[in-house]
Amino acid sequence: MNRVKTAAEVMAIMETLAPAALAESWDRIGLQIGDPAQPVKSVLLVLDVTPQVIARMNELPFDMIICHHPAIFNPLEHLRLDDPQQNLLIELAGRKISVLAAHTNLDAAPGGVADVLAEQIARAAVGLINPAGENGLGESLSDIHTEYFPVTATDEARKYGRLINLGCPVSLQQLTGRIKRDLRSGACRLNTDCDRPVARLAIFPGSFPGEAAADLILAKADCLICGEYKYHDGLAIGLSGVAAVGIGHDSSEQVVLLPLAEKLAGKLPELTFAVSPGMDYNKIAF
Repeated sequence: MNRVKTAAEVMAIMETLAPAALAESWDRIGLQIGDPAQPVKSVLLVLDVTPQVIARMNELPFDMIICHHPAIFNPLEHLRLDDPQQNLLIELAGRKISVLAAHTNLDAAPGGVADVLAEQIARAAVGLINPAGENGLGESLSDIHTEYFPVTATDEARKYGRLINLGCPVSLQQLTGRIKRDLRSGACRLNTDCDRPVARLAIFPGSFPGEAAADLILAKADCLICGEYKYHDGLAIGLSGVAAVGIGHDSSEQVVLLPLAEKLAGKLPELTFAVSPGMDYNKIAF
């Protein structure tokens, strides 16, 4: 009979996949609710801890949540039931559900959010370059190279940015449509209304750090693909001749949950892992 696993053992495996040392100093990661010694049988992976997640846990019991965005970020001055966010935390603690946050450490980790997003974008491009090979890696992806930003780039670019060299240029509009479909993005925001060929892509999950804009030029990127970018950053990037595509913060990060669940299941086969699709914020965009 397999020994019962604990929250601490799940935490130890997560540390090998997304080391805490990779997190930003301002970040709030690790076990935020619960007891390391608590037994764990089932784990739900989510982007955010929301009432929708709690509702799912009412249907299927889970002992632990692994979230990308920390459930507790700003210091709590009190715990009140009339505060919706704090009420969620109180409910989770009362039900003895552990909450483990993996944020910027998961973004930057090998095989983490940035790498998975780059792979997904490359796969989307394959369907345009070689439609016959879109359903498999095959030879069609062998000509698409993913690389890190150079050591001369900003910390943000080196940690969270990836560069993709396509084998041949593709239409910006077609690539955006393909990404929208494949990554189930409800809406894509562009900083240009002119189609153009793009061949060198800069990929950033989540929010694009404006201080990395100069890195796009130095890296000779044709196009930035990220979760979201600030309005004025989009204008400045466009003036530099770089197209910018915001695919939705959630769409750019949701891609990591299933691969992460599969990795965890491989290392902890005694446990059950599931992924919550969460709320598609882009569906409310007109």
